Amino acid sequence: MRVCAGIALRLILLSSLFWPGNVLAQESLAAPSSTQERTAEVESPPAPVLRPTVSILSATPNKGGGFRVEVEVASPSGAPVRLKPLLNGQAIADFAVAQSRGLTRANRYTLTFPLPAKDGMFQLLAEAGNNISEPASLRLRSGAIEQRPALYVLAVGVSSYKDKDIPQLRYPGKDARDLAATLQRQRGTLYRETTVRVLADEMATRAQVMEGLDWLGKTVTKDDTAVVFLAGHGTNDIDSRYYYLPYDASAGNDSMLSGQEILTALRTIAGKVVLMLDTCHSGNVLGRRSLSRLINELTTENRIVVFAASTGDQTARESAAWQNGAFTKALVEGLRGVADYAEDGRISMSELETWAGVRVRQLTADAQTPTLAKPNAAPDYVIAALPLTGVLPSPKQAVRRRSVATASGVLGAVILIAAVVAAVVVNQQNINAATLSFR
Repeated sequence: MRVCAGIALRLILLSSLFWPGNVLAQESLAAPSSTQERTAEVESPPAPVLRPTVSILSATPNKGGGFRVEVEVASPSGAPVRLKPLLNGQAIADFAVAQSRGLTRANRYTLTFPLPAKDGMFQLLAEAGNNISEPASLRLRSGAIEQRPALYVLAVGVSSYKDKDIPQLRYPGKDARDLAATLQRQRGTLYRETTVRVLADEMATRAQVMEGLDWLGKTVTKDDTAVVFLAGHGTNDIDSRYYYLPYDASAGNDSMLSGQEILTALRTIAGKVVLMLDTCHSGNVLGRRSLSRLINELTTENRIVVFAASTGDQTARESAAWQNGAFTKALVEGLRGVADYAEDGRISMSELETWAGVRVRQLTADAQTPTLAKPNAAPDYVIAALPLTGVLPSPKQAVRRRSVATASGVLGAVILIAAVVAAVVVNQQNINAATLSFR
């Protein structure tokens, strides 16, 4: 059984929240000893770097070959802009550019250029004076613009904690690796590429987890999908606010990750976001009292879905029989094909929710119930597609196969019986004929 950090940890957490005195605050009130010291502490802020920005608005193939790309470029410094297209890091020499529209703060340009019929990465840079923009990118596949999104996965699992007073678990590290391996197989199916980052046990420090969330915020585009998976201990404070315990968690809540911190980080991710939690009290990741308010805030974004192993007052289970948490086992099975109820080769969030609900209750004898929280306006989007190999059949398919096998068996028996009866009849006719011939 996956047991939370316990009452002792909660009491320590609560005591740290109300610890009397604040040395840092007292020190901050101390006046500097001299005017010179006060002056020395004041530094002029560095001059901002006025880098141009470039974004790709559209990309369409030309009838005669090649591509036409419309871009928007802003030059905060006011310096003239020079566009530099690249293919696989090499400058494209043969291209044409025309300014299609001038705006107050930015200009739009149309570029046309040929491309070889191969896979690669097209990038566009904007140079203004000595400053250069971050690249805007398009992935190419066989000379055509790749339309599929990318999948980014941050999988975190802590079984053994630095603080030995925190009860050790058995499978969260394996949970993170197993889910990451399952999602890694999505490359080339629904997604053009899959990038996975796994933080297990001592690698899953608070700093590393926050850096991983920051990586997603900087990398995921509006067309991509991000999956954040957290397994291990979770706990609540007196106000039912959720905290995830990283490897280096201690008594102070500042060493943990609060549900609010996690959601704040998720809001910086531009694409679709799925947060999966296989922890104790994971149903309270949004906070019992703040669940409705936060979901209402997320409704305008229609991007973030929280899929938790249990309701707020339940314990998440793990077992040597499964060598996983019950929730993770259900997720892996579902993503590998068991949740394909529509039998269309794709797994939607609603299908995954249905399978996880059935499977987790089955594994835990109804002691644990997964929960899905999402904005009311969030669409039921597809999270995975089935690969060519290693697919597990859905229960619906299994039932149909058994029915077909049973029907085939019954039909075979009927045919066999009919054949035996026919043989007996024919044999009897032959006997009768023989008898008649001797009369």
